[in-house]
Amino acid sequence: PLKSYIQDLISSRSFADRGLFNVPAAKIAFDEFCQGKYSNSFFVWQWINTEEWFRNFIDNPSADQFQ
Repeated sequence: PLKSYIQDLISSRSFADRGLFNVPAAKIAFDEFCQGKYSNSFFVWQWINTEEWFRNFIDNPSADQFQ
């Protein structure tokens, strides 16, 4: 389930539109990670947390409660 979640996240319009990560490179790196070519999941963790942080605190209108 996490594999499809992460694939959806890094393929999302919001992930690409932020301009924070090189999306084609992220997709290749994630595919290689899934194939076992890399054992370090830190970069995957960074993508998930960065995108979810933006979705929850920047994109979400209810985040105005923190201002």
